[in-house]
Amino acid sequence: MARHVRTRRFEGDWQVLTSEERKAFVAALLNFDADLAGSEFRPSLGVKAVQGAPRAFEMSWAPDG
Repeated sequence: MARHVRTRRFEGDWQVLTSEERKAFVAALLNFDADLAGSEFRPSLGVKAVQGAPRAFEMSWAPDG
């Protein structure tokens, strides 16, 4: 079963996001979760495998990464 994990670093980054940035992230996360059921991720999410971490992915959810 696929899942996402919030790291300590993520929590710190989350705290400095604006309300609009948080909404954009949540929307991207919902798209990410939906794409997990398929065979590929939509290009707008910028999903790529994490080198050296099998079955782990990262995504760029905003234009500035």
